Amino acid sequence: MRRILLTLAMTFAVLMGTAGPASAHSVAGVGGTNLRTRLKTVVPPVDGLTVKVIEVGSRLELQNTAKEEVLVLGYDGEPYLRVGPAGVFQNRRSPAVYLNVSRMGTTNVPPDADSAAAPEWQKVSGDHVARWHDHRIHWMNSQDPPAARRDPGREHVINGNWEVKLRYGPQAIPVVASGDLVWVPGPSPLPWILLILLSTVGGGLLIVRSRNWARALSGTLALLVLVDVFHNVGLAFASAGTTVEHLGRFVVTSVLAIPVWAVAVLALRWLSRRDLDGALAANFAALFIALLGGLSDVAVLYRSQAPFAFPIFFVRLAVALTLALGGAAVVGSGLLLIRRPEDAKPSVLSGAPVPG
Repeated sequence: MRRILLTLAMTFAVLMGTAGPASAHSVAGVGGTNLRTRLKTVVPPVDGLTVKVIEVGSRLELQNTAKEEVLVLGYDGEPYLRVGPAGVFQNRRSPAVYLNVSRMGTTNVPPDADSAAAPEWQKVSGDHVARWHDHRIHWMNSQDPPAARRDPGREHVINGNWEVKLRYGPQAIPVVASGDLVWVPGPSPLPWILLILLSTVGGGLLIVRSRNWARALSGTLALLVLVDVFHNVGLAFASAGTTVEHLGRFVVTSVLAIPVWAVAVLALRWLSRRDLDGALAANFAALFIALLGGLSDVAVLYRSQAPFAFPIFFVRLAVALTLALGGAAVVGSGLLLIRRPEDAKPSVLSGAPVPG
């Protein structure tokens, strides 16, 4: 039975782990970046009207609790959104409805979308909040801006005054939300790299040389899983929305990690019995957690902006600890499998008989 469980656990780890690093952790389509979108003014101010830049500049959020509706204008000045006491409505004839579905505006615009046509309003929510990808506020090219490519170590104003125009109430009072887009260089990743390397080598040697090697490896692996869970929570709650939506995003964010966490739980169970099966499972779990939760998000170590529910230092710390603890667990468990401590029970893959 144990041989079957170990084989299944390792298979899940391989399948899930190799799929994960293909794309970095992101929120609403943006991960670590040096581009900072900032809202500076809403003029004139309107009681009950709040505009925010959310998700590292990926989207705008407009909340209107006033008695009158607010109209958001699209890219051609056409009616795009209505937000007010009756909820949120979108003009399905506005090209912005389709362009704003994704951060890069890759959704096809249907032929009947015409900014000059009379609006056709469609209710999309009963709330007083609208959130959308507004391409006026962020960089739309996959390459860094030319000024940043020429001199990435300096701050550059990419767009000093982006504007999103609104109309308030039946008098259509003009309201303008404006801000800027700035390239902000990130920090040096060298201190984090040194921490990762020293922890990987030093931690791995401490595990294999420890008298209670099973407890040392278990502690490292358990801490690694806790850090990875915290990392995924920070990513899930970085998105705007309700607590229920955040929890749903946590499940989606963790869909590749959950099978690997299951491998780690099996490893901890076997390590409690000083079985080398635990070292083998820990090796797989630590490797793929380091890939999924560390390497896939390593850009936050040298980028100035990152999507995270807590201050950016904590996502950098989470990524660095994931790589450091993962590296230590991989090195330590690998050396244990080579050394085979005398007080350890043999692995099912070693050919020796193991009960159960």
